[in-house]
Amino acid sequence: LYLDVIGEVEWYGDNNDYLGGSTLSKDDTYRFNTMLSYDVGPGRYLWSRYVKQIGGEESVDSVPLDNEIDTDTMSIGYTHWVGQDFQLQAEYTRDLSVENGFETDGVTLRLAIPF
Repeated sequence: LYLDVIGEVEWYGDNNDYLGGSTLSKDDTYRFNTMLSYDVGPGRYLWSRYVKQIGGEESVDSVPLDNEIDTDTMSIGYTHWVGQDFQLQAEYTRDLSVENGFETDGVTLRLAIPF
């Protein structure tokens, strides 16, 4: 059983030539990730992930646009290595709550070929 805990910060510079000379600014965005995984056999594991993302409000010429994001997301998945040549992954992701963003509710299938 493995637990990963990751904190991230994105920071942005100002765009001083926004729409003909205005200044577009964006607050920092903060992301907190936790992932719990369990090895079910060699090269195979089940996992779940929770992500909290907040911040990123934009302003034009110091006037806030009231578009700060606040999103909670859960995912569950299964990963399987086929030898050392291929990785197969299936993931179900669903946003639990979304403020100022697009809601996600779907399945991702992935084939990774490391090189």
